[in-house]
Amino acid sequence: MFQTRGTGLEPDLTVLAFFSNDFADNARGDYYQIEADGKLVTQQMGCKQSAIKSFLFNFPGYNWLISWSQAANLVKQAGIAWVLRKHNPAGGSAAGLVISYGDRGKGYADEKSRRATAVYLKHLQEEVQKVGSSLLIVYIPSFEEVQKFRGKNVISKDEEVLKELVSTQGEAMVSLTPVLAASGESLPRLYYAEGHWTPRAHSLAAKYLGAQLKNYLEQQGRPAAPNR
Repeated sequence: MFQTRGTGLEPDLTVLAFFSNDFADNARGDYYQIEADGKLVTQQMGCKQSAIKSFLFNFPGYNWLISWSQAANLVKQAGIAWVLRKHNPAGGSAAGLVISYGDRGKGYADEKSRRATAVYLKHLQEEVQKVGSSLLIVYIPSFEEVQKFRGKNVISKDEEVLKELVSTQGEAMVSLTPVLAASGESLPRLYYAEGHWTPRAHSLAAKYLGAQLKNYLEQQGRPAAPNR
């Protein structure tokens, strides 16, 4: 994405938002094959799945229905459930039209996903530096991670692994885990039942990140313009 769209923006700062299941996505290797020496080789995309998604996205009225119709979403969810039952293994993360994830258990960061993520971060870092930009990684916590931090004041294994990888490569990382945990808001006020943020959580994250990005740019000698 950065190679095809980001470079043309000539960014002062490039921000990568990372969620724990990104470890599993990276290990799946849908877009790149990682060779023994760490070189990335572009994978051929699955034409059937891509064509179906592209058709739905451009089908007149589809996006409006999904945005505004509960009935349309019920039909969509039923279709997703059918695909998962038919094609998805018990552990989750099957490739295809629908991607699901198994039980979080001890987290998503195993040896394979850790290595893949390190390789991707290294290549992203190199591409960002080519255009004179800086890289900042932002960790997006799940409901369970915020809950755990509130109870025990410790971060998850996934966040810990990412923090270590980012530190090893000399990049900067900001975590929203303590921000949401210290907000004083109840967890149902921050997360919907299906796991995504509520508007309140978005507001808290935006306010905090806005200040962090401004400070980071100023430290880099690149004051943020009011309209950028």
